[in-house]
Parts: sequence; C-alpha cells; structure tokens
Amino acid sequence: DIWGLGVSIAECLLGKYPFEKPQSYFDYIEATMTENLLPRGRFSKECESFIRLCANVDPKKRPKTETLLKHPWIANANRSTEEFANWLDNILVEQAKRK
Repeated sequence: DIWGLGVSIAECLLGKYPFEKPQSYFDYIEATMTENLLPRGRFSKECESFIRLCANVDPKKRPKTETLLKHPWIANANRSTEEFANWLDNILVEQAKRK
C-alpha cells in the first residue's frame, strides 16, 4: 500500500526504521499518526514531500500510484543505468567482504 511505500522508503533513507521502538501497540499507533517519517531539512524538499504524501494518516488523502509516478521526486530522478550498475557492483563487493 502507499503508506507502506512511504515507510519503506523512509527506512531506506534513514538506514533504520523511522519510528522509535514502541512500548505498546497504542504507542505505535500514536507514533504513526503524529510523527514525520523524515527529519525536516535532511533530504530534498521533493523527497520530503513525496514521503509526506505517502504517509498521510488519512488513507483517502493519499495519492494513487499514477499520481506518485508524476511527483517531481520520481519524475525528475536520474535514471542512469551506469550509475545504478556501479552502485550494485559496490553492494556486491561489500557483501563479498562480509563472507
């Protein structure tokens, strides 16, 4: 779902789950409804906007996939296959070092 997409991208950007470990189920619910997933100013305004749209607490106000694909953070993204290949190679090298 769209909310899960926002949480997953935030987790990738932050390198950790975007919510503190809840003490109870109710703490988790409150955090998901009141906290911003990303700290303000750490990422681009387009990135923050995209995550905020995805994580809107009102499911009816979350954009559809088609709308998100047109968002500037996605539509203007660099799609260099060479850059992606280099990134993937680096990941594979790091994994090999860990073995």
